[in-house]
Amino acid sequence: MSLLRPRPSGMQRASSPLAYRDLIKDLAVKVTDTLAAADGGSWLMRYQNRVRYRPVVSEQLDKLFMEEQLVLSRVDRHKLQATIFSEICGLGPLDSLLDDDSVNEIHVNGPKNVYIKQATGMQRSEVVFDDPAHILCIFERFTLLAGNYTQNVAGLKWVTLPDGTHITAVIDSVSVTGPLLTIVKSAEGRADNVLARFGLTKEALKLLIDAVQNRRNLILCGTSGSGKTALLNVLAKSIPAADRVIVIERGREVNIDVTNDLRLTLSDETQLTAVDLLRYATTLAADRVIIGELEGDETALWIEAINRGCQGSIAVVLARDPEDALTQIMQQCAQTLQTSSTDETVREFVASALHLIVHQARMGDGSRRVARISEITPHGTLHDRFVFQVSSAADGVIQGMLHEA
Repeated sequence: MSLLRPRPSGMQRASSPLAYRDLIKDLAVKVTDTLAAADGGSWLMRYQNRVRYRPVVSEQLDKLFMEEQLVLSRVDRHKLQATIFSEICGLGPLDSLLDDDSVNEIHVNGPKNVYIKQATGMQRSEVVFDDPAHILCIFERFTLLAGNYTQNVAGLKWVTLPDGTHITAVIDSVSVTGPLLTIVKSAEGRADNVLARFGLTKEALKLLIDAVQNRRNLILCGTSGSGKTALLNVLAKSIPAADRVIVIERGREVNIDVTNDLRLTLSDETQLTAVDLLRYATTLAADRVIIGELEGDETALWIEAINRGCQGSIAVVLARDPEDALTQIMQQCAQTLQTSSTDETVREFVASALHLIVHQARMGDGSRRVARISEITPHGTLHDRFVFQVSSAADGVIQGMLHEA
């Protein structure tokens, strides 16, 4: 089944945006048909072998340009070839945004409304889709790249690519504007990209990386959409490749490089809880246990697993600040231990396992920064190591950096 939708042929000169898009579709379908007739290759094969296919596609387009009697400048010719190549072998209109390291998020709010989030904030992109079917076509390609890591619940789909890029799609009638895509790009890459994206200083990043490598146990907290999982994926890169890591999550959002990892997925179909999966995990000789979201009875079991040897574990908690996260953890442990959250036993139980709480915040300008890095003392209290301080907020853009407390 072709992922390209045929359009009428015969376009010679693109005198309007609509005619230009029709020309792109027509030429893309013709080249795709030629490639399919030659080797029967699928889109996924073309995507995985883009370097090999680029000159082949270019040669076919040169022939079609002559047949269509297209008169183009060198710049326009190159631009048209790149656009058509993306439709044939890439991710269509999103290719340029996905390749741009300055773009952290992409929001497709229907065919003609695409927004990007950069360090300077949110802005509208010039990228457009042809129609709702074009958006679904590109999302289908994301699902092919993700393989089995696709979740579908009542019109919503979650896809995570091998590099950690996470795509959420609304594909049902719940959206009156048509299919919606929210793409959160992986924060992998050079250290300076990580520093800029999360507002970290080199000293703060070193503290976190050293904590992971030295098997300290971390809580990453923040409100919904604050970038907790993105930061987790960055820190998880510091886990030694030889460690056996068990990841418990809903869908696939955590991206790690270890070769000996095991993923236990929460699913409405199996009706297994995080407690069930954590009990399984404790029997599987894990060095570390990573939990995508810590929110209930599994909290005490996770801390118990840490105290029994799973040092270097990490969990995400939905909380407004480190104090809120620590309070939630103690309350959840108290319920399991059937005692008061103010009981000294609970405080010691938690403090014996956890070392750092990292607070990821969504700022007023929409940027996501590490707002605080706090140590948990042996007495179960918090001691700030780094705190984000705003230096200016001119033109709605927040500037600032972490400072040692």
